[in-house]
Amino acid sequence: MAIQAIQKAQNPVLSVQQLINIKDIKGSCLYTKDSLLFSYLKVQPISTGLMSKDEKARMVRNMTQEISPLNVPFKITLLSRPTDVKQVVNFYENIKQMTPQSNKRDSITKTVRYLSESSQTGGVLERQTFLSAYIPASNHTDVDMLQIITQFKNALEHCNIRCDILDEKSIVQMCALFLNPNYSNTFVSEYDNNFTILLEGDANG
Repeated sequence: MAIQAIQKAQNPVLSVQQLINIKDIKGSCLYTKDSLLFSYLKVQPISTGLMSKDEKARMVRNMTQEISPLNVPFKITLLSRPTDVKQVVNFYENIKQMTPQSNKRDSITKTVRYLSESSQTGGVLERQTFLSAYIPASNHTDVDMLQIITQFKNALEHCNIRCDILDEKSIVQMCALFLNPNYSNTFVSEYDNNFTILLEGDANG
């Protein structure tokens, strides 16, 4: 019993509410319970597959030169979400209806079937990249944080990497995607900045 008590003290059971380190989300900032202030960039995808080694090395050097002087800690987060392929499937279906050749129609049918099956099994995913910068909330304001994240945005765009500063709605949706990887509806007109918390003893969910 004594050993179990020591193990429990060393490894306390945390509730979901304790694990989620979000205190508040306002404007373009997220406030954490441990007094940090975050802002986020959504970095648009870039294709490095067609770049040579020299071009990749040049891009890395340029990014390093642009970001290093900012002297602010930052993180890179990669999140994947299921992708809605309905529009693509409808596009191919319309092409099939206008295609007289049977062999081409068969190829389009196979493509549509592949997309539909991959979507149902979670095989079609969209990779999203986020850059987050953070500073102590006790020494800075949301205005300071906005200036800093704008500097990161300018630094990346100087390297021809497009990115957008997340607003309150987008931050909430990003958090929802992080907490629930199956969350796919990020393009909604309404949103709720309250996250569901499971309480102890709530066996019915």
